[in-house]
Amino acid sequence: MTIQSLRTGVSLLALMAVPFSASSLAAQQADPVTLQPVVVEIAPLKSTQEELVEGSTVLTGDDLERRRAPTLGETLARTPGVANSDFGPGAGRPVIRGQGAARVRVLQNGLDTFDASTASPDHAVVIPMESAERVEVLRGPAALLYGSSAVGGVVSVTDGRIPIRRPKDLVEGMARLGFSTGSSALEGFGSASLAAGNNVVLHLEGFSSDANDYRVNGYASDEAREEGLKGKVENSAVERSGGSVGASYLGEHGYAGFAVSGYSSLYGVPGGHAHHEEEDHEEEDEDHEHEHGGVRVDMQQTRYDARFGLYEPLPFLEEASLRLGHADYRHLELEGDEVGTLFENRGWEGRLDLTHKPIFGLKGVFGVQASRRDFQAVGEEAFVPPTITDNAALFLVERYETGPWQFTGGGRLETQTVEADGLGMERDFTAVSVSAGASYRLSSDYSIGLSLSRTERAPNAEELFSDGPHLATNSYEIGNTELDKEEALHAELSLRKTRGPVTGAVNLFATRYRDYIFRDFTGGERDGLDELRYRQTDADFHGLEVEAAWTFLERPGLALSLDGSLDYVRAENRETGDALPLIPPLGYNIGINAYTNHVDYRLELAGATEQDRTGANETSTDGYAFLNASLAFRPIAGSDDFILQVQGRNLTDSEGRNHISLLKDEAPLRGRELRVVGTVRF
Repeated sequence: MTIQSLRTGVSLLALMAVPFSASSLAAQQADPVTLQPVVVEIAPLKSTQEELVEGSTVLTGDDLERRRAPTLGETLARTPGVANSDFGPGAGRPVIRGQGAARVRVLQNGLDTFDASTASPDHAVVIPMESAERVEVLRGPAALLYGSSAVGGVVSVTDGRIPIRRPKDLVEGMARLGFSTGSSALEGFGSASLAAGNNVVLHLEGFSSDANDYRVNGYASDEAREEGLKGKVENSAVERSGGSVGASYLGEHGYAGFAVSGYSSLYGVPGGHAHHEEEDHEEEDEDHEHEHGGVRVDMQQTRYDARFGLYEPLPFLEEASLRLGHADYRHLELEGDEVGTLFENRGWEGRLDLTHKPIFGLKGVFGVQASRRDFQAVGEEAFVPPTITDNAALFLVERYETGPWQFTGGGRLETQTVEADGLGMERDFTAVSVSAGASYRLSSDYSIGLSLSRTERAPNAEELFSDGPHLATNSYEIGNTELDKEEALHAELSLRKTRGPVTGAVNLFATRYRDYIFRDFTGGERDGLDELRYRQTDADFHGLEVEAAWTFLERPGLALSLDGSLDYVRAENRETGDALPLIPPLGYNIGINAYTNHVDYRLELAGATEQDRTGANETSTDGYAFLNASLAFRPIAGSDDFILQVQGRNLTDSEGRNHISLLKDEAPLRGRELRVVGTVRF
């Protein structure tokens, strides 16, 4: 394969791409063929996207604001390789390349979220998207740094609760206020950092959001159609509020920071049918639509975070970084005014990263990690007994560069103990994961890379010890105390073009599982619910992701570009050849952008194709296409001190259903809505 043929192939991807950031216009004008490299901070050694073989996404600034949604899963749903588990506007967890829950690690400021989101899709991820400053996705195995629960990928959300830099002036901060028509949603966020002397920085932030039941076009469910009811999805209202107080000491030889934060959320779990649209919308808003029947989740969390670092603590170390986190989490599942089930999770995690200086050309990081999860559920839907899960791990990642070649390698040794005192049972596991990769710079514009890994994942408490009714999945779940570790062999091949008017990437991946843990509907019933048992089989996942962007016009004060992306994954039971359930269909996103000194515009078409390759007890889903538009207005050219954003989502009011959502028949995707957001920085 010649360099010219590679250039031609990537150039054909110009309509399938990563969106340009609006804030990159100035950089484009300064250098029309080179963009600043994007650093993926959760990647080993804080690699740039150019250096990584695995697919990655980084959302900041206008890109993040355009996608910002009530949940992390919904925020990332239009990014390559990522889908949303989608249990209504209150609960949505990222699914990466068809894998979610215990196979995707979600981090908040580098540590666990300490919630119950892996136990059930109706449990929310405790990350307030109102305060998110940066969201990163690393697709593919990242277990070497973040544990066996990252075998499918890692999602990291960063906020400013622990200050990491001193304000330029005495005080700096921001305020954001937004409104969305589709659910009459009002959201607000504010933060301020104060320099107390030369080294101490204080930080305060808070947020609040309130959304009514969201609007859909037509009938939300078959039941609604039979009753002639159309309009909004019943019991989908969400209220959230919270905040944090933090402080840091930023010294010449190191730093130390601490934060205390609180989070509360009250959200409904959609079900049944949509109610009538009222002619008197003002009266509807006054009633606030929060008095619906059905299950609601009342959630609270108090969290404590600490972060410490030393620069060159020893002659051979560049930096030693320690993160500590602890949280008390609980949520009540309310059936009307009655408490159905109480879920509690008390957890802590600690992580020490040691970055060493180059040794014989090797640059790397090694460290230790430990955590504890004390989980219990009490009530009608307590399908998991009280359990304590302890983890401890050692890890090492190294990089070596010579000429156009770059090599990476590493390993992780992890132990896990899951104890269920009430059952008098305990399971112990030791997991070993290794990886190796190589990339070659074909020219200043092109690079190609290959990564191979073997990872092991120990089963979690839900997979081992479940035994009870689980209404969220309409099943009676039965765990398997004899489950063994999963083993995954993963290969990924990438081709990237990082410079010039056309940029892009192609990622091909394949994962072969041995003893893959899955939920098997047996065909029987228990207590009127479908019987579900955790079993193991061999499974295969493979697919691709394509991204590209083309700046086809560039002159002072104006840049025009096309971009887009598509992703596809196929998964099957290797023993039977049957499709695995809840695998997203092919997704796509195509957009055109115009960037000027004061206003940035974007028009895009985003959607998914039909998914008729279904697993047991799973129905097919039609494809859909949503037309979206947005603009960002800056009164002061080149300044982000004030930005007004206007976004139109699903402008044609099309109907769409998320195939991997267990509520797809009761809760379609949002109908047409308008969102207006104003941001002020000082």
